Amino acid sequence: MNFRFRRKAEVQFIINNSIINLIKKLLLGVSLFTTFVYGIAVGAYEIFPFNEIKEIKELILEGNTLNVFETPYYLDKISFYKSISQSDYDVVFVGDSITDRSDWHDIFPHLTVANRVINSDPTEGVLNRLDTILDTKAEKAFLMIGINDIGYGIDMDTIFVNYVKIIRALEKNNITPYVQSTLFTDGHSSIQKNVKDLNMRLRTFCKKNNIVFIDLNSQLSKKEKLKNIYSFDGVHLNGKGYEIWSKILLKYLSNGYSP
Repeated sequence: MNFRFRRKAEVQFIINNSIINLIKKLLLGVSLFTTFVYGIAVGAYEIFPFNEIKEIKELILEGNTLNVFETPYYLDKISFYKSISQSDYDVVFVGDSITDRSDWHDIFPHLTVANRVINSDPTEGVLNRLDTILDTKAEKAFLMIGINDIGYGIDMDTIFVNYVKIIRALEKNNITPYVQSTLFTDGHSSIQKNVKDLNMRLRTFCKKNNIVFIDLNSQLSKKEKLKNIYSFDGVHLNGKGYEIWSKILLKYLSNGYSP
């Protein structure tokens, strides 16, 4: 009798454990799915596995950036930039979430800084919202854009042409462009290859047109990959990364500097 009772208790214990483990797995699945949906909406990838989540997002979007332009977040940012602005900025930062995650106002308190950045934005997005950038009438514009284009599968010629259009629009409106290299990631070699291609095109274009090209990768990356010490997720920078970036920019933000 004792044996049967003990056996029954063991079976019940196993069943209870199985139910608990199943619940844990379901909760984990819900958590990952929620974070994944959030990542699609705002371009944030901060949990393991980053590369897999990114690939799923690219598969769902299928290169169609229209999804990005229709999110409430995107529309809110555009509305904010159009409603809350002034016309005497010293500097405007233009880019995506990589630029957005830094507080440039705190880093350069002696300057009037406009942050015109949107998470997940490609070059087409910047072109669509050029008015919010040009309205700042800033003296200098620091650009970094393109990594989302590459992620969306947009061809390199289109990315480069869009980039040139952005630069020309700034020049036409008396805003001096400073082109910053698109950062490498710790992702697949195909992504790094495209990042390298884009940067080579931009560097050549800037040299021919007397435009400053700032190579951030020379200090933030090694062997065409973003250094782990400067990033937690392999794409966006951490505090140390932004510290290096801001020190590089000091030269170009001094009053006496002229390209």
